[in-house]
Amino acid sequence: MKKIIYVKYAVLSILLVSLLPSCTNEIDDAFDKSSSERTADALSHIREVLIDAPMGWAVSYYPDASVYGGFNYLMRFNADGSVEMQGDKVTEDKLSFVLSEEPSTSQYSVKASQGPVLSFDTYCLVSQLADPTSLANYYGPGLRGDNEFVWRRTSVNKDTIVFTGVRRDLDSAKDPLASSEIVFIKNASNWNTHLDAVQTHRTAFSQGNYLNYFKEVRLTDGSSIVMAGFDNIERSVYGIDKNDGGEIIFQDRTGLSMTEKGLLFKNGLNIGGHKVKSFDYDGAVFRIADADVQGQLNGISQPSFVFEGTQSAVLMPNVSYIVNRFSPQIRVPLQAAVNKLNYLGLEYYAFVLIPSGPSGHTLAILHRVGANTVDIAAQVTFTYIKSSERSDKIRFTQGRTISVSGAYGQVVNAEMREIANVISDTRNGQDYIIMPDKEQINYTFGSCSSSNYFSANKW
Repeated sequence: MKKIIYVKYAVLSILLVSLLPSCTNEIDDAFDKSSSERTADALSHIREVLIDAPMGWAVSYYPDASVYGGFNYLMRFNADGSVEMQGDKVTEDKLSFVLSEEPSTSQYSVKASQGPVLSFDTYCLVSQLADPTSLANYYGPGLRGDNEFVWRRTSVNKDTIVFTGVRRDLDSAKDPLASSEIVFIKNASNWNTHLDAVQTHRTAFSQGNYLNYFKEVRLTDGSSIVMAGFDNIERSVYGIDKNDGGEIIFQDRTGLSMTEKGLLFKNGLNIGGHKVKSFDYDGAVFRIADADVQGQLNGISQPSFVFEGTQSAVLMPNVSYIVNRFSPQIRVPLQAAVNKLNYLGLEYYAFVLIPSGPSGHTLAILHRVGANTVDIAAQVTFTYIKSSERSDKIRFTQGRTISVSGAYGQVVNAEMREIANVISDTRNGQDYIIMPDKEQINYTFGSCSSSNYFSANKW
C-alpha cells in the first residue's frame, strides 16, 4: 500500500515539473527598474508636479484638526530647491497671526523617508506652527505642526496633491482626527487677490453681524447649532446645547479656515442629520454652499437655551479658578503685564479668578515667590450682577472707578485697567453667559455683546 502511494506522488511530481517553465539560476524581476530607481522616479515625479504650477499652490493647513483650524498659505516651488511662501505669520508680540504682505523664500526637498516626503529644510512660515517658542501662550507643543509632509496621492489632472504631516501620521493610531490631510490645490489667481479675499472673510467673521462670541448656523428646515469659542490662533469652535436635564453639552471642537470664497469646516458640523462643511460669503452673510442643504450663519447675542427662573441656572462654587483661555482682547494686555513682571525678575504663575464676596470677583496675576508659594502681583476687582439667582447670565461692571492693587499693581496699572475695560465694557457693564462643562470644573464666560470670552478651571 505504501508503494502505491509513493508511486502516485512520484508521478504527480513528474507531471508538475513538466508543466513548469525551464528554470535558470537568474530570477526574473517583476519590474523593469530596481527599487532605488523606482523610488528616485517617484520623488522626481512629485517634484515636477510641485514645480509645474506657475501661480503656486493654495494650502489650508490644519496642523491638528482635532484641536486647531486651518492656516492659509500660498506656495511656489522652484527648480533650484527654493520655495516662495506667503500667508499666515506670527505677529511680533507672539500673540496672534496676520497674513504676510510679501512672499518669503526658504529651501525645500523631496526625499524618501516614510514614503515620499516633502521637507521644508529651512525655517519658513509653516515652521512657526511646529516651533514650540513661536507663540507666547503655547510654549511646549506649539500648535502641533510639521515641517515634513508625507505624500499620499496626486489627482489625475495633477491639480491637487494630498499630504499628511509626519508627526500627525504617527499620532493617528491614538487619534484618527490627528492624521489630518493637507491638501495642496493648484492656484489660479493673483496671490494678493487670493489673500485679500481670505482677509475679507476673516474680518467679516469677527465684525459687524458676526462680532458676537455666539454664532448660530440655522438651516431652512429650522434645525440649528450654536457655536462658540473662536479665536485667531486656535481657529476652532465647539457646538453648545442643553439636554432635557438642563446640562450644557459641549460638542467636540471642529477646526475651520477662511477660504477664497468663505468658510470651510474641516470635519463638518452635524446639524439636523446633515453634515455642513462650506459657506460662501455674499458680502453680508455666510450662506451654506453644500449642494444638499440650505441655510446661513448668524451672529446672536445669546443661545436660545439660556433660561431665566429655572433649575438650569449655574451656581459657581466659592473657590478660586485659574483662567486658562481668553480672547485676544484680554490676552494682549495680560501678556504685556506678564512681560513687565518678567523684566523685574518675577516668575509668572497664573492668571486667576477669585470670588471676593456675594457680588464681587477679583482677577489677579500671581507670581511665584518660592518653591511652593505664590503671591498676588496685581489684581483688579469687579462687581457682578445676576438678573436672578436662577440664571445663566452674569454682568461684570466696574462701578465708577477701577481699583488696581497688589505689590506690583502700579507697575502694571495700565494693563490691568485695560483688562478691566475689556471685560466690563467700561462702566456700563457687559453681560456674559456662564457655561460649565459636564464635571462642573471648567466654566466659560461668553459675552452677549462682543467676541470676548474667558474660561476658568477650579484651582
